[in-house]
Amino acid sequence: EALGLSRNKAAVPALNALANSNDAQLSKVTLSALAHIADPASADLLTAAAAQSNYQYEERGATSALLVYAGNLLKDGNNTLAASVVKKLHEDAKAAEQLHTRTAALNILYQADKAAGMRLLLDAMGDQHAAYRAAAIKFAMPDINDSNTGLWLSKLSKAAPETKAQIATMLGQANAKAALPALTKLMKHKEEAVRVSAIQ
Repeated sequence: EALGLSRNKAAVPALNALANSNDAQLSKVTLSALAHIADPASADLLTAAAAQSNYQYEERGATSALLVYAGNLLKDGNNTLAASVVKKLHEDAKAAEQLHTRTAALNILYQADKAAGMRLLLDAMGDQHAAYRAAAIKFAMPDINDSNTGLWLSKLSKAAPETKAQIATMLGQANAKAALPALTKLMKHKEEAVRVSAIQ
């Protein structure tokens, strides 16, 4: 554990050898250490361990370790690898109980490449889980600008009422001036939640 906190990359080969130990506690501590060190050489091992757990909670904490690893790769400026190691997790962790995990992966994918990631946030508006949509909106809001407001307005026009309300609130809070005509129109929407969000 101390090796992980010190981010001692010299320890990685030895830790890699211990990661698949039959001792769940030893494996957990080792995976955590590797996640904190964030050596690119540990990518395959950590992604395989998380996949083996089906991205579910289990004793070794492999999925949590993978997310910590990706976050530390981002901090190190290794954006491409960070996105790569969570891509499959984001695609496969679709169960309701995996919502937190998939949301964390979405954030990493967005932070790793905001240009490509904005499309993922827009796609998230079609998700059945309101909390996932809300998280995507939270990630997007600081980066709303004149060049991408149109994409959100397009999504707004086709969205279900609950999602319209979420997007309208975001555009208003982001002070997206280009959205003003669309928000004004929504003030006459038949759904009260949509009207209220447009007024806000």
